[in-house]
Amino acid sequence: MEYLKYNYKKMFGSVMTALLFLTLVIPVQTAWASITTLGDNPAAWPAVFTPYTDSNGNYIFDPAGEPGISPIEVDVASGVDEGTGNLPSMYVASDSTNFFVRLRLKGNPYDSKGGFLSSVWEVQLAVNGVKQATIGVDGKSPSVDYVYIANANGTNAQPIYMTTTPGGNTVPGTRITPAENGQYFLDFQVPISRITQMAPAITASTPVQLYFGTSKAANLSVINKDGMDLAPGVSGAATQLNAVAPTVVINGGASKQYGSATSATTMTGKSSLSSGTVTVTIDGTPYTA
Repeated sequence: MEYLKYNYKKMFGSVMTALLFLTLVIPVQTAWASITTLGDNPAAWPAVFTPYTDSNGNYIFDPAGEPGISPIEVDVASGVDEGTGNLPSMYVASDSTNFFVRLRLKGNPYDSKGGFLSSVWEVQLAVNGVKQATIGVDGKSPSVDYVYIANANGTNAQPIYMTTTPGGNTVPGTRITPAENGQYFLDFQVPISRITQMAPAITASTPVQLYFGTSKAANLSVINKDGMDLAPGVSGAATQLNAVAPTVVINGGASKQYGSATSATTMTGKSSLSSGTVTVTIDGTPYTA
């Protein structure tokens, strides 16, 4: 009887341990399995991101430390932790197939569970001022995060890239890198064709206005934390998703030279572009190298 009693307790303890294990593990597996992507593969990251501007051609410097904007990873910044700095808040790029976004954040959005802390970082896309779609990163789940595209009102959100394994911390199509002054860049990408599938009004060559923001809302097309700070009557610049012009930095060396036989103005330097040509206009005359 003592032997049976002992084994009964041992068996009961093993059952309770197994139940506890299932309670802890199954929700992670279920959450991961319930998200369906479309089989896309992320592209290589661009070498150059271009600062996004408003409709007047001005860089957007979003202030940090605004009342009610917390935690710090949802605070879009411009190089300082309080007030307005002089570093652009959002950058974009394109390889003609994929559209890339870079947001400057006051705090690090990384989390070891899923990949991102419990927030949403998003960019709304509008045509002629009318919102058509939203792209972004959803980090609200405690275990599975993903890049998504949502329709205008947020009733349909399609995951594009998701946490690679149940309980993992890597989301393809995203990356976090250090920015100036202790801040962080959050980069994410989406295939342009998937945006068109969600919002037929947006094609690769459609001029769209962008509006960045952050959120804690369940609806992935809503911004209820930080939003793009624009002057009245000013919108985001109209941008084609497949043709973002890169910002070119020229410094050092002598691999690129620009000049004129009739002008004393000369520019010498090395272009940041890995390939292609650069045209510089001096005194109204273009010079290409």
